[in-house]
Amino acid sequence: MLYKLFSDFAVFLSLLSAILVCNNVYAIPATTLKITGNGQNGVINTAYQKIAKDFELIYPNIKIKVQLQSDRAFKRNLNHILSKESDFDIVIMHAGERLNQAVANKNLLPITDIWNDRRLADNFTPAMQRVVTHNNDIYAVPFSYYLWGFYYKKPFFEQHNLSVPTNWEQFLTLLKTVKSKGVDPIFIGTKNPWPIGNWFEYLNLRLNGATFHNRFVNGQISGHNEKIAMVLSYLKGLIDAKYFNAVHKTKTLTGGLPMLHREKTAVILAGSGYENFLPDFVRKDIGFFEFPVINTHQAKVQVSPIDVIAVSAHSQSPVAAKEFIAFMADKDVQTVHNFAIKQLPVNVKSNTAIEGTSKTALDILKDADGLTLFYDREVEKTFGLQNLAIWKNFLDSPNIKQAQNQMEQARQEYLDRICAKTPCTN
Repeated sequence: MLYKLFSDFAVFLSLLSAILVCNNVYAIPATTLKITGNGQNGVINTAYQKIAKDFELIYPNIKIKVQLQSDRAFKRNLNHILSKESDFDIVIMHAGERLNQAVANKNLLPITDIWNDRRLADNFTPAMQRVVTHNNDIYAVPFSYYLWGFYYKKPFFEQHNLSVPTNWEQFLTLLKTVKSKGVDPIFIGTKNPWPIGNWFEYLNLRLNGATFHNRFVNGQISGHNEKIAMVLSYLKGLIDAKYFNAVHKTKTLTGGLPMLHREKTAVILAGSGYENFLPDFVRKDIGFFEFPVINTHQAKVQVSPIDVIAVSAHSQSPVAAKEFIAFMADKDVQTVHNFAIKQLPVNVKSNTAIEGTSKTALDILKDADGLTLFYDREVEKTFGLQNLAIWKNFLDSPNIKQAQNQMEQARQEYLDRICAKTPCTN
């Protein structure tokens, strides 16, 4: 594997040479930077601790303190993390609505100066730059992304002569065949409700396209719209056929991985970074495929969340914090870090000679007609939570009209909140 060429010493020398050119190594006063973000397991925490140590080798007068939080805690605490009362200097967060809101609330520091001075734009595609640009200023460095698709166990597919589906008809045939063998076709866990959002998002993208889906996310599409009914009808078809596991509200998404390994379930719709939760002896047997095509007239848009790193507007050490941000933009740092967490580097100059599900995800993304950032990350928080609760309950009681009424009520409440802040015109 070519990643082995990137020894710690080689990365260190590369970074040291780049930064020494900037003549800033000894110009920053001694300080400690506190970093927080979403870190759901030990692999992710270890990867960030390593980044901190590598940075401290180059900047011995800057100490890094990494304090990651669980997904639920981070989302709950984000407003406080970004407030004046917090002492965090740097935040690892999701691109999308939360980043946009933080910028609108003036809680993030623009990094346009160091972005231009270090020519960081050369490292990222125009699409990735747009994700972190607001009113012509740059507010974050994108450093990691991944793809949502289906995990499956390759030996199980081989044993039962199952093929990876590319369209909806093939997908339904796969599910029907698996069901006939006494195996749950699809695992879903909704203890954390956001996985059901990805089902709705992909069905909406595949049936109605990205433009329609983006309008839906922004509250511009009525819950009573016939295209929304069509999305729900496709989901209802899977539910009525009993293709999902019966117990889901007490399960997390990662809880399905042992079921997949033990051949108690056939596929799981999850992010490609979930390979982190697989032990080495299991990983070689796991495959990955993209969400099947339904309407051939719709562009093949993939759901690909992007992680970014930003500087708090309230940081007491903004110069040092910006140096760390620039460090996270480096091609070698992104290569080694993303290899460790089984995700993909955003820097176009990073090494992507990878294997396994990450290689499959990268190949799919290279062929994508466009990307969305994941429903839970793009939608206004309250509006999103309301819809996620509706769809979660829909899994147990798939009443389309009732769901549409509830979705429209949630949309109207969202519009009322928006118009209360900024007067709306009819």
